[in-house]
Amino acid sequence: MKSRKIYLFLVLCTLAATLSGGYVLYTTMRDYALRSAHENGQLMTAVLADQTSRELIEHRRAVELMASLPGISGLVSSSTTPERQRANAVMKEAMTVLDVSVCYLMDKQGKTIAASNWDTARSFVGKTYGFRPYFKNAISGNSSIYAAVGVTTHIPGIYYSHPVYSDTSDAPVGVLVIKDSVEDLRHLIEAPDEG
Repeated sequence: MKSRKIYLFLVLCTLAATLSGGYVLYTTMRDYALRSAHENGQLMTAVLADQTSRELIEHRRAVELMASLPGISGLVSSSTTPERQRANAVMKEAMTVLDVSVCYLMDKQGKTIAASNWDTARSFVGKTYGFRPYFKNAISGNSSIYAAVGVTTHIPGIYYSHPVYSDTSDAPVGVLVIKDSVEDLRHLIEAPDEG
């Protein structure tokens, strides 16, 4: 009987040691997995933030450069049909080169006078967007980045605007706008650069 109690005691001790060891192993592995997931999440967030920031800065610089090009201010004040066609062609070429959704030029009242989509059913030409914050900021002399759903297209986008100055005035004579799809940013988030 005594040996049976000793045997049972040894079995219980072995079981307790096994369970304790298993619990220690489980908690150690769980903590390691959680710590690794947290570190990987932080790294992924930093990478995405950097890529998004670069995308925003790239487009902001592009709209600033375009707005300062010689002749852009002249396109704002142009009124003849050939000049307007040239302005539309410039906006379309910029849209293609920059690989964005649309580029357009607005006068100081917020009326679109030239746009890369001038020849489409949802053309911005002739439409007034003076109520938009990106226009108000730019016509006040400040660059702007603004996310919104398009009034004409009903497509969400990110609007980059910059004031257009003439050689004869310190006040902006118009506003240049680049609209980029939010899909580009969504693709950055869903499939970050693996290279």
